Amino acid sequence: MPRQLSSEGATTVYSPEVFVSGLLPGLDSFLAEATGLKAGRRFLAQHDAASIQAFYPKSGATAGGHWPLIADLYEGRLVCVTEWRGEAALSKLQAVKGATQPALADPDSVRGRFWCDNPVCNLLHVSDDPERMAAELRILDERRVGSLDLSAARQAVARPRHSALLELTRLSGRLFPAKADGGWHGLAAPVAGDARAAAKAAIGRLLKMAAQLPSRPGAMIRSFLAGDPAFLSEAARHLGRLTAWEAMVLECGLHSTPLWLERLGAEAATTACPVVAETRVGP
Repeated sequence: MPRQLSSEGATTVYSPEVFVSGLLPGLDSFLAEATGLKAGRRFLAQHDAASIQAFYPKSGATAGGHWPLIADLYEGRLVCVTEWRGEAALSKLQAVKGATQPALADPDSVRGRFWCDNPVCNLLHVSDDPERMAAELRILDERRVGSLDLSAARQAVARPRHSALLELTRLSGRLFPAKADGGWHGLAAPVAGDARAAAKAAIGRLLKMAAQLPSRPGAMIRSFLAGDPAFLSEAARHLGRLTAWEAMVLECGLHSTPLWLERLGAEAATTACPVVAETRVGP
């Protein structure tokens, strides 16, 4: 039987991209500092198609056009379930989570940071109310696969592989000849993970790339920024073989890039960003 939370407890579910991008130590630290809560019981769970379908309708997430991508993200991948302890834990976690669309998220929220840029790979789930939290926790307990090795997780190097904009800038470097100074290969992700700054830098880089490329690959980049599904077939044509993760994240971006362009306006078109190595985030 799953242990019920006290009135001063609430859970978060870190989604799979937290592990892929090495964000667990930074995210833990941010939540603890922002809320004053303390992490308690935690475990790993693994969804399948049936459990994710049962889990998310409780919060209405399946209503969006990006739902199939949420199912793809979770199925067969690990999530981290954490009980946070402290006064008004659920309301504090809800307040710091941020909007589903990172382009609309408060800059001091989780989704306004950590290089978030799309409504699928947006790092964590927080329940809407205590009743739903209890029902969701029962599903997660049934999918428990083990405990979390915190010593290993805290050695993670942050690489924002969940950002569709940053992924496309990286992959589009394949379209340019290699240069001794790095050239178009790689984009510096702002160290603080500011979502707006990262999106602004990446969109500026992509627009500059599109302007220098031949017509077809340039149009591919512009179709991505427009949220055009035709981007997917063009990406397969011009970017070469993509991993399942890369293809999924790029498709996630189609559900957010038009909103970023709307929010950023002309700012992004004039932004340049240097090439740097990976960045370690968190303790």
